[in-house]
Amino acid sequence: MSFHNFKSGCLICGNEIIVESKEVEHTCAICNKKFISSTICSNGHYVCDKCHSNSTEFINLLLNSKESDPTILFSQIENLPSVHMHGPEHHIIVPCVLLTAYKNCGGNIDLNSSIETAIQRGKQVPGGTCGFFGTCGAAVGTGIYASIVTNSSPLNEKSWYKPQKLVSRVINRLAQENAVRCCKRTSRHAILESIDWTKEYLGINLDKSKFLCTLSSHNKECLHENCPFYNRR
Repeated sequence: MSFHNFKSGCLICGNEIIVESKEVEHTCAICNKKFISSTICSNGHYVCDKCHSNSTEFINLLLNSKESDPTILFSQIENLPSVHMHGPEHHIIVPCVLLTAYKNCGGNIDLNSSIETAIQRGKQVPGGTCGFFGTCGAAVGTGIYASIVTNSSPLNEKSWYKPQKLVSRVINRLAQENAVRCCKRTSRHAILESIDWTKEYLGINLDKSKFLCTLSSHNKECLHENCPFYNRR
């Protein structure tokens, strides 16, 4: 099936995504594979997480960037045509943006292999995690970032707790807002908390700019003036 890759809503037709009362089997309109899910568009289209996140455009941008400010990197990526308003791609974008800024600020990592690891881990975090699992995928993304830069593992007693410290900070920040999901808002909070965590735990100062959103018109649940990132232009 051909599709127009709408910025928000259904990738196929742009219509509203709805959440059904129970999870049932759907066929992805792009790859034709079957998945169990409770989300579908109002016209009956379903797009799986892999097809929703199937873009390397932002990866190429990061690998070729010298930018040391993750807020600028995220703002560049969110405006790419292949990056949607909401979706599981943010579970990958958040750690990759942070890894790039960390590397460009002097962090001792191999960026190519680190981004590859972040992508593989981020792809395991399903869409809708914030509403169905009680933890936001952007927060998990910061844990992926922190686990890579601290060489954390289930058996590394020196670093095991550090990524969890960051994730708990992000979740605590997100839970203070009386709102539904917004992948742009939660990703911004996650990145800002990660900047502070990186300075505290790793001694590296990631650059930070004013972090306003330019995509509120694509989000029908936007908080507008109640969002700290709303652009009141």
